[in-house]
Amino acid sequence: MTVETIPNTFEKFNGTGSQATEYTYSFTPYEADDVLVYVKESGSWVLKTVTSHYTHNSGTKKIQFVTGQVPASGTANILILRKTDITNPKTDFQPGSSIRAQD
Repeated sequence: MTVETIPNTFEKFNGTGSQATEYTYSFTPYEADDVLVYVKESGSWVLKTVTSHYTHNSGTKKIQFVTGQVPASGTANILILRKTDITNPKTDFQPGSSIRAQD
């Protein structure tokens, strides 16, 4: 089987400077904690904290910054990405075992 395309696990957005703006990402997180949000501030990417800086609805795939934490208007100054923990896999496949759809 050949993998034709690999889906992006990150997206950049333009900040609007408005608290009302929701940023909708298209990738699928496995857990809500897999989604990380960075904002470019003074030329450096700064990791933001859920509830302190933004709210996250994994069902609708939306991020919204809280009052007082809204990024400034800018071009591609918001980075939303998925970071999946590979050290603790959900399934442990064994050599010679079959892989089923529900695995």
